[in-house]
Amino acid sequence: AISHVTKVRGVLTLDEAASDNVAAAQDLSRVFAHLAALAPLDDDKTKLHKRRIDLLEPLVEQLNIAAFDWLCKETWVEVAEAYRDMFDIKVTQVEAGLKKVTQEKLVALADGSIKAYKRFLGLFEAPANDPDAKHETWPKGLPNPQGIKEMRFRRWYLVARFSLARVISRKPSADLLGRKAYLTQAIDEYKTIVALCERLPFDKAGKERFDDELEICKEMVVLLPTKIARLHTLNPGKSGTG
Repeated sequence: AISHVTKVRGVLTLDEAASDNVAAAQDLSRVFAHLAALAPLDDDKTKLHKRRIDLLEPLVEQLNIAAFDWLCKETWVEVAEAYRDMFDIKVTQVEAGLKKVTQEKLVALADGSIKAYKRFLGLFEAPANDPDAKHETWPKGLPNPQGIKEMRFRRWYLVARFSLARVISRKPSADLLGRKAYLTQAIDEYKTIVALCERLPFDKAGKERFDDELEICKEMVVLLPTKIARLHTLNPGKSGTG
């Protein structure tokens, strides 16, 4: 399957058939993701996620957003998830004493995920001069994402925002001020999600739900300020993410 998809991408170049080329790359990335889920060794898992990143990130950077909005969204969120999965695996290895990974490496993985999630979320923002996006009663400072009227798209957007908050909350820092700043950013993200859900509730009779994630967001809004207040007494762990 890998050789076949690679061959297809060689025939369907990005310049001549961008949609088909990116679709083939996404198929290949999903093969790597499936293999990563089956791989027994964490090092093999991270190598496969790295292949996903190396495949997709340079590709999506070249795409014209206006022409390939949907492909950009799909690809950016997959890049974000690949970085996040690598980050989680590395943190687990460090905390278990199975591997030495520099804090700079962990920060780089967290930053890669954060950047990709933000690029994905940014694609839902309307241009500043878009009259359709103006809403007199919309709270100032609260994101007003466009294109999420359908519940499946709303969940897609909010799950990405939820994952972003989680990565930010776990991003390591060499000092307490850095950890405090990251945790404060995470609180802001969780508060944003809660506010968005109040403004854009899910259909209670629908199959797309966000109840569990929303409950966690509300808990984090309460718990993280207490964690910030006690940071000087807490053990950050070997990875610095505690």
